[in-house]
Amino acid sequence: MKRFPLGAICTILLIVAIGLVTLPPFVGGPTQAATPVVGAARAVAGSGGVTKGLFVKLSAADTIVATSAVTDKVVGVCEMTAAAGAFTRYAPAGTQTTVTSGELIAVGDLLTSGTGGKAFVLDAGDSSTQRVAAIALTAASGADESVTVIVLASNVETNVPVNGATTSAADSLAIPVTHAYVAKTTGNDAEALTLADGVVGQVLTITLVVDGTGDGTLTPTTCSGFATIVFADAGDVATLMFVDATTGWIILGTAGVAAPPVITAPS
Repeated sequence: MKRFPLGAICTILLIVAIGLVTLPPFVGGPTQAATPVVGAARAVAGSGGVTKGLFVKLSAADTIVATSAVTDKVVGVCEMTAAAGAFTRYAPAGTQTTVTSGELIAVGDLLTSGTGGKAFVLDAGDSSTQRVAAIALTAASGADESVTVIVLASNVETNVPVNGATTSAADSLAIPVTHAYVAKTTGNDAEALTLADGVVGQVLTITLVVDGTGDGTLTPTTCSGFATIVFADAGDVATLMFVDATTGWIILGTAGVAAPPVITAPS
């Protein structure tokens, strides 16, 4: 019988061992994914299961289901498709991930959840209370595209647009809360201006652009740190922020051409 040298046998065994270590493990079917998002949270899929790339909410402790409405409290974006009762994971607030679009999305858009857990742009014309779920880092030309986002805490609610500018005519007493900037005109008599509650975090700037000789005295429905602001001269400006339903509006700053508008203290 022909004998192999001991050195040759050792070399062969070493090559086989290296091959076993470096070869990729056999996977018995297609797998999803990936590399988990840093900071991903583990959970159990609730009724109906969950799908990767859709917004999810909690249906019970550590149990997630797809969102279905702009009013849902989003906890993140599903990172792994799973059947009901199976373990999964989701990207929570503060993480970067991808979500499936439900419509046209532009870079920088604030997103909310909608039908089927897809991402939709906050709708200025929607009278329901929308919850901010993410901010878009990439765009989508329509539905069912992958959009890179940063997931945001879904406790911010909005049901009005807080951007853009509008005007308020003379003798129009209710200051609009539908825009970020209001250009006010006063008439020739005193005006008792009102300001309804806004939404959490809303910033509003009011400027008297045309002085009709009558002062406009603004009294918000809810405010803290002041009672009224008197707009007396063209160029009077006040910037306010709505904190919450208890604190209401607070003053961030005032300015004027001759002097800032007069502010009265709360009683």
